[in-house]
Amino acid sequence: MQSYTSMRASPSFVIFLNKCFAFILPGNKLLEVLASGRLYNETLEVFSEMLALGLRPDTFTYNKAIQSSVKLGNIKEAIDMLSIMEKNQTRPDSFTYNVIISGLCKNKQTKDAMNYFTEMVSKCLVPDGVTYNTLIDGHCESGSTKGALNLAREMEEHKLKRCRFTYHALIKGFVKFKKCFSIA
Repeated sequence: MQSYTSMRASPSFVIFLNKCFAFILPGNKLLEVLASGRLYNETLEVFSEMLALGLRPDTFTYNKAIQSSVKLGNIKEAIDMLSIMEKNQTRPDSFTYNVIISGLCKNKQTKDAMNYFTEMVSKCLVPDGVTYNTLIDGHCESGSTKGALNLAREMEEHKLKRCRFTYHALIKGFVKFKKCFSIA
């Protein structure tokens, strides 16, 4: 058996690696710049180009495409991309789920958002303050202040600190629906 240092990659493998790394890493940087600049259509165009070139997107690449779809209001496309991502054996991360959950909450689909929250946890991905605050705000916006309070309590059980955003969402929700409340 050859030692690792004496092994040589086949020329076709070297060309393949050069092609991938020549575009995936700079491609991801380009996706980041475009998405940060709120150029979501352009982000999706670059993502499509990457696929057309036969490149296999990594988690970051998919995340930028999913984020852009959500920002453009196309949550179905984002969810479809999540399915494709998983079929291609690319593992979603907490960011992936936070973006999907956020898009669903903005569309007042908190039940679906909670399903993705459950799926996220079932995949051993740890919800963070962003996840909980997004769901709390989503529940408050859809009138489920009880659900929002339960999430705030769960957040504390998981040793996540409530922040200004948490309290703002709760107060806004209770004022909007004229309900009295106390936060333990």
